Amino acid sequence: MARCGASASASASVASASASGRRAVSLVDVHARARGAVRRGHRLIAKRRELRAGMERARDGGDDAQARVIARDIERVDASVERIILRVEALKEIARALEAEQQPSRE
Repeated sequence: MARCGASASASASVASASASGRRAVSLVDVHARARGAVRRGHRLIAKRRELRAGMERARDGGDDAQARVIARDIERVDASVERIILRVEALKEIARALEAEQQPSRE
């Protein structure tokens, strides 16, 4: 449910930015930011895979303390991935709003 709220707030922030006279966000900028966020997400997923393998090795070796530390790190990576998902979804909404502004009205 939080994702919908993030998207709505992103669209509202675009509208308020243009109303307040702040620097307008271009569609190219939004796409570049989204690409960067997706790349970061891919890197985090790769890091999560490595951490998961390390946790399995620690468990197999009987090092439960190390496995717990790695499990905590995995939780942090998961939280970061969730934030990136929210950011990309918000950027997607911003891009849609910008595209709608650029479309000629059909009246």
